[in-house]
Amino acid sequence: MMKMTWEDSNGRYNKLFESLNVLLDKTKKALSDYEQINMEFAHKIYNEDLTPLMEKAECLEDYEKEFKVMHGIMTKQIEHLHQIRDEVKMMMIKDSINFPLN
Repeated sequence: MMKMTWEDSNGRYNKLFESLNVLLDKTKKALSDYEQINMEFAHKIYNEDLTPLMEKAECLEDYEKEFKVMHGIMTKQIEHLHQIRDEVKMMMIKDSINFPLN
């Protein structure tokens, strides 16, 4: 196996960074979409007098609780992706192929 060049290593790290950034951006978009969809739904049930129907179906509390849980999970995933990206940055800095030869 050939020794990896700085250019090859840099290309691989950049590809990983780009992929992480796309994943992060799309996860943020998914969270934003989730919030928006739920705001529209909540507006209807709370402002159009649909709360009694949700309560009668015994699902209002479940809906509210599940929204909070899912929102928390998605928020933590975004935080975790930031941490992963930071760890990869540190790994790139510490990678011996990036050290000068002199």
